[in-house]
Amino acid sequence: MFRLRFAPVAEQSHHDARIAAVALAPFKQRRKLLTFVNVEHLAVSREAMTEFIWEIRERQLQRGTQTAVGVVTFHPEPNRICELIALISEQALAILVYANSPIDDELQTRLRAHAGRTPMHIIGGGNNCGLGIAYNTLVQWAVKIDARYLLLFDQDSTPPREMIVRLEEAVKTLAKLGTRPAMVGPQPITENTDRFKISQRRHPTPNGTLIPVDFVISSGAMIVLEAAQSVGRFREDYFIDVIDIEWCLRAWHAGWSVWLARDLQMVHRLGRGIIRLPFGIEITDQPPRRLYTYLRNQLAMLRLKHVPWSRKLRTAASLPVKCGIYIVRNGFSRAVITAVATGLWHGTLNKLGPPHHVWKRIEN
Repeated sequence: MFRLRFAPVAEQSHHDARIAAVALAPFKQRRKLLTFVNVEHLAVSREAMTEFIWEIRERQLQRGTQTAVGVVTFHPEPNRICELIALISEQALAILVYANSPIDDELQTRLRAHAGRTPMHIIGGGNNCGLGIAYNTLVQWAVKIDARYLLLFDQDSTPPREMIVRLEEAVKTLAKLGTRPAMVGPQPITENTDRFKISQRRHPTPNGTLIPVDFVISSGAMIVLEAAQSVGRFREDYFIDVIDIEWCLRAWHAGWSVWLARDLQMVHRLGRGIIRLPFGIEITDQPPRRLYTYLRNQLAMLRLKHVPWSRKLRTAASLPVKCGIYIVRNGFSRAVITAVATGLWHGTLNKLGPPHHVWKRIEN
């Protein structure tokens, strides 16, 4: 645990000292909050963090930007992640890359080049701590650098260049209408421009293009950091899958709201694609490892008080059907049967946490 220290203002010119005093005011007011608890996840020296904060404060003064971007990577395709950074860098206050797998020097150099003048920092130890820890760490960083919003991405999304400004405008519109937005996301579409189906919520719709929904997918979601302080941390014991759904349902339960910007579209590549069934039913085609965590976490979520009964009943009715579809579609493969059986069993027992030992059993 350590605290950040800033260079003495007296060592600078009088003009620079006045700028520094303005730039650092929010940090001095919250100095006690600038303490890192999970240093192993942050993976940064105090000197690097101090320099990073100075760059960000300078950008805030020059541009007035309010959104930090957090990108979680896991063995990313280099060209695709570079494209993502290039698309969002111009409007971002800062770019935080949480590396759930090692990023080599060559890719780091390319990422920084695509970030341009936008401050960028790579955090995370590269040892796959899961999405829950990654999201919570990014929220901590965003708060510490005095951002107002955090825009999450994973490496499978391609956002439009104007996405940050459009989502900020949506959040401000919703706030003025008194809806207390906690998260706002774009309409995800496939590379063939097919829309992902997202469950609309029975809630007043004050704006024709902003739709209240049960949840938005985490990639492309703008988190209002004031709301995050109230709603609480993302579930780290879920590791991956359903983390965004649980957090959004908790936000609704706590008196906040979640919205979809229907006229703002973002290409997203989900799993191995979409399985389309009769009557308009769609499910994500997941590999066995992800199928385990998906089923486990969906079942575990049923015991939570803030999950509506209507959703619990739908999940209980649909999971057996989905399991059958996954097994048949994959030719009764041993890996899929093991993933389904273990996921259902561990979800029923509420046996959560990192799934690496189960993944090994599924793959062997």
